[in-house]
Amino acid sequence: MITITDIFDKEKVEQVEKDFSKLELTPGSKGIITQSAQLLSQFLPLSVTAIKGNTWYVLKEWQMETKQTLAEAVTNNPDGLIDIVKVLFQRGKERTKKLLVNPEEQQELIDDAFDKAYDLYLSYAKKRDRKKKK
Repeated sequence: MITITDIFDKEKVEQVEKDFSKLELTPGSKGIITQSAQLLSQFLPLSVTAIKGNTWYVLKEWQMETKQTLAEAVTNNPDGLIDIVKVLFQRGKERTKKLLVNPEEQQELIDDAFDKAYDLYLSYAKKRDRKKKK
């Protein structure tokens, strides 16, 4: 079994965890970050706090670029949630690779983990959508 110390730079991971632990999040952001971390932690050999920290960075950067919160984006375009999540997962994938000890050799593990997590998200989203239609 692969452990955190086998592939991730300990200092970088600790910094992300430290940064996240200092945050005061809105309930909405906290929920999104927690759900994302629960999903990704099934596939990434990384602490939940580090995953939450990375998710927060990705979400914050996306919100600054788009000048809207995720809630606003979904309200403005309810059918666009899956596209937004795809973008956020891609950005999360790239950000997580920066925590690797040897990114060139280990990036496939991150790609695989995020792809599996995204596929699982899609299956949840399809179930949710079917329930809404009933």
